[in-house]
Amino acid sequence: MPEITTFKKFSKFFGWIFFLVGLDQFSKYLFLRLSLNPVFLEKNFFHFFIQNPVCNVGITWGVEIKKWPFTLLWVLAFTLIIWQYQKTKSFYLLLVIAGAISNLLDRFFKNCVIDFIRISSFPVFNLADIFISGGCFLFLFFHYLKTNSKTNFLSSR
Repeated sequence: MPEITTFKKFSKFFGWIFFLVGLDQFSKYLFLRLSLNPVFLEKNFFHFFIQNPVCNVGITWGVEIKKWPFTLLWVLAFTLIIWQYQKTKSFYLLLVIAGAISNLLDRFFKNCVIDFIRISSFPVFNLADIFISGGCFLFLFFHYLKTNSKTNFLSSR
């Protein structure tokens, strides 16, 4: 019976990965194919903007980096995240893994990452970037709450 449990864990893990990567890749495909007029929503100081897709050849915020340091950093970071996921089984790290795989697929097949969402003057990004950033933030936030329980917080005052 343990084999079934292991199979269920793997199928759940890969099911989420395929779903999230598919969602990001479909959104990029949709915006590349439709070439819609930009959609702009404004509320007070907050500007949400879906624009024509941008081909980002750099890393975060368009910073350019040579291929071998990028590959080395990517492999190290991905290995660390997989190792941490094995320890915690955190859904938030699964978001990071899916986002990283989706952006890597873009780099492999298109030689750049397709970005199409802009908020105010923040650099353009995509769903995979939301998965990565959101997953990192939520993992660190809940890890902090878990390691600094209420008793630790109160005793430090």
